[in-house]
Amino acid sequence: MPFQQRTPSAADPTADLAPDLAADREAPVLQAPAQPLRRHPGRVLPWPADALPEPDRRGAGALAVRRLMALLVRVFPWLWLAAALGILGYGIFQQPLIDPDEGRNAEVAREMLADGHYLLPELNGLPFLDKPFFVFALAAEAMRWLGPTPGAARLPSLVFGLATVLLTAWFARRLWGPREAWIAGLAAASTPLTLVYARTVIFDSVLTFFIVLAIVSFHQLLEQGAGSPQRRYWLAMAWGAMALGTMTKGPVAVVVPLLIAIPYGALRRDARAMWRPVGWGVFLAAVLPWLLFMERAVPGFLHYALITETWLRMTTPELQRTGPIWYFAGVGLVGAMPWSWVALGGVGRRWGRDWSSSWTLVALWVLLPLLFFTLSQSKRPQYILPVVPAIALMVAGLWKQRDGRRTLPGARLAALAWAVTGSGLGAVALGWVDVGAAAELQPLIPLTAAGLAVAAWSGALVTWWGASSQRWAAVGLSLPLMMLPLISQPLLMAVARDRSAGELALAIEAAAGPQAEVIGVEALPQSLPFYLGRPVAVASSDGHPIKSTYLERSFEYWVSRETPTVRPLSWWRQTLSTCTGSQVFVVKSGAEGFRRQLEEASMPLILDDGRFAAYGPCRAASSG
Repeated sequence: MPFQQRTPSAADPTADLAPDLAADREAPVLQAPAQPLRRHPGRVLPWPADALPEPDRRGAGALAVRRLMALLVRVFPWLWLAAALGILGYGIFQQPLIDPDEGRNAEVAREMLADGHYLLPELNGLPFLDKPFFVFALAAEAMRWLGPTPGAARLPSLVFGLATVLLTAWFARRLWGPREAWIAGLAAASTPLTLVYARTVIFDSVLTFFIVLAIVSFHQLLEQGAGSPQRRYWLAMAWGAMALGTMTKGPVAVVVPLLIAIPYGALRRDARAMWRPVGWGVFLAAVLPWLLFMERAVPGFLHYALITETWLRMTTPELQRTGPIWYFAGVGLVGAMPWSWVALGGVGRRWGRDWSSSWTLVALWVLLPLLFFTLSQSKRPQYILPVVPAIALMVAGLWKQRDGRRTLPGARLAALAWAVTGSGLGAVALGWVDVGAAAELQPLIPLTAAGLAVAAWSGALVTWWGASSQRWAAVGLSLPLMMLPLISQPLLMAVARDRSAGELALAIEAAAGPQAEVIGVEALPQSLPFYLGRPVAVASSDGHPIKSTYLERSFEYWVSRETPTVRPLSWWRQTLSTCTGSQVFVVKSGAEGFRRQLEEASMPLILDDGRFAAYGPCRAASSG
């Protein structure tokens, strides 16, 4: 009934609060039922046990399952990305060093840790000016904590490779949105280039991170308003990244980001913002002291670094690293597979449209480095590793802006690429194609090729079937690359053992003792000093066995100074004729002349691994 205002009274002090409360107080009190009460810990519920309906346990279980499945659907993309990141490091701590690059670079890091000279890299006790110090210093610190092992030497490449993937995912979130972040991260993680160089003792994985960080920072700088205080932060970040990149692999760390950022800033009519003093001030503060130190420690360093290692490498074929004009087109399609095919198949839909600043940046990031390195005289696959994140960003953007089409742009073209690859691997597995591998590797090739063929065809089928779904297409395209380390691990271990000096070092120590003097005669297995834990003397006419452009060009200078680790070729014969101690001589397996002289001196053969042969020790020949 309608509410009526009542005057409060002393007999009924609650009447002004609730008109019906007084009446409720006069109602008869209900008697508690005689049935047993449902008891709970700490309380008694005032209703009988049979008054409550029994819970539908089957329905509750189904609801829990549905909630769990919904959670898995939400987190599955990130779990798949985490699996891709984990697979990048699979087996790197067990696999021996692969000569020449891994063996040489790991030995430089080991010597850096041993002598404590972190700014001046050394190889075989001599200055190694071919590359700056930063990656060697990181590897040396990893060896300090983990010991001088191949895994410790590879750790910087792996860590910075993972960091590049995460940075790419973060940047994709800023450009396209949260759903596209994991696609870009997965694409950046699952390419042959990423997989190879994140697991190798080499500089390009670390360099790529700093190049990507510089480009991202320049973009973020231009996104801020003209008066924003964050501009100084992003500007310092960009130039600081280029400074660390310069101390990783030289001026290319400055050239590539600016090659992209300058036209991008010009198109946005804000290029001057990138040249504020705070930026290049950070760069000079980081790089200039190191350059002055190096020039003082090794006179002529700046000339060698800027002229020989940079200008002559890029403009002349003098360093013998040339390739055809289409070299990087082929490397890009295969090295960034399958995502390069997604980009190739989908970018046509964007052509001629009104491109946003984000698309402009991604296009410049892909095209200008490819053009720059194509025109360069020096060509190596890892040079275009910094382009892989740009391709990943392009794929994420294409799949976000699918324009209402049923299938994702480029997905089925990439599926066909995997199908063709799987067919080629199947031909290898059936023996229809001869890969020309060493005899000890031949038994492993058919089984490995068959496994990879199944993975490639599985990826192709999943992608073709799920070409309308971002999740299924991304899973299918990434599946073969994620399976690659798992399937090929036995073959990779066999290849590493075949191209490593680990077994040779063990045989030398077993025959001559851990302190034996090892002499390379026109030969130096690059990882032998690393496994022995000490430099190896090299007798040579030109220094070529050391595999250092700088030491080869300055070989006569170091020989004239009677450096213990580099000797003229005639020195080894004198040592052979007079040695009675624990000297061991290492020659190439095919060096018949040197081997004949050692056999005539009754030097016993320790081991011939097919690449190098070790003879000694001298005391065994003397006693014989």
